[in-house]
Amino acid sequence: MILFFLILLVLFILSIVELYEKKVVHIVPLTVLGLLLSVFGGLKKVGISKDDLNYVTSFEAIQSIKDYFVDFSEWSFHEPSFHFIVVFLKHIFANQYHWYFFVFVSMAVLIKFLMFYKYADYFYALLMLYFAIIFPVHEMTQIRVSVGSAFVMYSWFLYSENKKKKTLFFLLIAFLFHYSSLIGFLVFALKRDRASFYFYSIVVALAVLGIVFKFDSKDFIISMKISGISDKLSAYKAAEDAGLVSYDDSKIFNVIFISRLALSGFFIFVSQYASKDSWYHIFLKIYLLSISLYLLLSADPSVAVRVGDLLGLSCIFLFAGSIRYFRYRLIPLAIMFLYSFTVLCISLYNDKLFTTYKFFFQ
Repeated sequence: MILFFLILLVLFILSIVELYEKKVVHIVPLTVLGLLLSVFGGLKKVGISKDDLNYVTSFEAIQSIKDYFVDFSEWSFHEPSFHFIVVFLKHIFANQYHWYFFVFVSMAVLIKFLMFYKYADYFYALLMLYFAIIFPVHEMTQIRVSVGSAFVMYSWFLYSENKKKKTLFFLLIAFLFHYSSLIGFLVFALKRDRASFYFYSIVVALAVLGIVFKFDSKDFIISMKISGISDKLSAYKAAEDAGLVSYDDSKIFNVIFISRLALSGFFIFVSQYASKDSWYHIFLKIYLLSISLYLLLSADPSVAVRVGDLLGLSCIFLFAGSIRYFRYRLIPLAIMFLYSFTVLCISLYNDKLFTTYKFFFQ
């Protein structure tokens, strides 16, 4: 759909303007863009994204808050915040499920916009990267992850400011929206200073271990019998065993992954120019772990992709944050646009949204 590329082009133009005039980051265009993305992602026709019908099934099944506590083993497959919000939405929208999507997408967009505004040196460049790389996957497909990941990303900034209690608080909120947010707690294992040779060695070692040895992460996590998480992975495994879902680990080294690998070298180079107390260093470590853990868990692509994607959210901040370290800032911005355009095309092709996108009323 042409609207995807029109939005991307508008964000690129605003990014160029922002290089010379910071006042363009104003409440009016931010509000318009926030509403546009909320409507675009939330009020699409139900069923065009691959997870939509699964969500509709959940919307129909969830009836009351009491059910979640009375029969927890059955309902723990869904995160509590999702369950409770759906119960609330049922009293307002009944079976008009497109509004359910709209509410979750709006929550995610609002949180991310506020975070971008607070921390981004170049707001529109960051927004452009977010729209192309994250928005189609999260806001248009995985609405629980979209909200959870917003809190995860915010918590990482708090950690970079040494606000560990607030980091823990927001990571716990993220976990209540999606269990995969548990991966975000890895930030507590990281120091806030520059990446050392020791850290790089660990990253390389984890990657090599994943390539050489096949680590069955799914069975290991299931055996831990963590309520909700183990249940969900058991369901995924059953679907795979039944042939309903398939993953080809030979596709681990795809175009997107190779590009992310190349970007890691670029980010390491840029980090040399960041001040020692910059958030850039902690985000670089998170990004490098996204690659090494992706390879470590590559024998089980369903888990590897989830871990790699969540930690890989740091990419957009590193990319946009690198602009300030260039004398001719239009050059990295142009590279970001080309990268965003390429990733967006791949996402739309994979999700078949090039020709199928429609609003709920169409």
